[in-house]
Amino acid sequence: KIGIDTFEDFIIEIDRNSGLIGNVWDLREILQMDRYTFQKIDDGSDWFHANAIIHDPRDNSIIVSGQTQGLAKISWQNELKWILAPHDGWDDKYKDYLLEVKSDIFEWSWGQHAPQILNNGNLIQFDNGWGREFGNAKYNYSRAVEYKIEENPIGGEISQVWQYGKDRGEEMFSPFISDVDFLEDSQTVF
Repeated sequence: KIGIDTFEDFIIEIDRNSGLIGNVWDLREILQMDRYTFQKIDDGSDWFHANAIIHDPRDNSIIVSGQTQGLAKISWQNELKWILAPHDGWDDKYKDYLLEVKSDIFEWSWGQHAPQILNNGNLIQFDNGWGREFGNAKYNYSRAVEYKIEENPIGGEISQVWQYGKDRGEEMFSPFISDVDFLEDSQTVF
């Protein structure tokens, strides 16, 4: 968005036929801009670093991936629904939005990309591992991970269903970019 001091923190819907702007989501209005426990990029103007967005047709909302802050689900009216991120560093007013871990085997995603809603309603994404454990991880790895999210009107619960890549360690580590997709025809993850 031109004319502001931050970047990669607006989502703008543009009609591809007319070129007109439809909806606008301003992440600065609904998320905590000074949460730097993941990692502060440069001077903080890239506080969210949006790298992916998907539409959730089940409730006409969007899920936005921010490299430094995790995933956020947002209504069409720019209202926060939930946050998928480690709970450290969030102000009290965001606590109800943070997804609560429900499974025994679970790891947060770090610097993630490419969220995708599967036909079973679960969410799959590429967990880059960038800044894992707030920079305190014993070794680096990336993985594909599938989560089951049970939503409440605000917040909800999360379980880890499946992951692949952790055991491959540095061999498959990609600190930024990357993608994961579920291929319905072959029932495989690519």
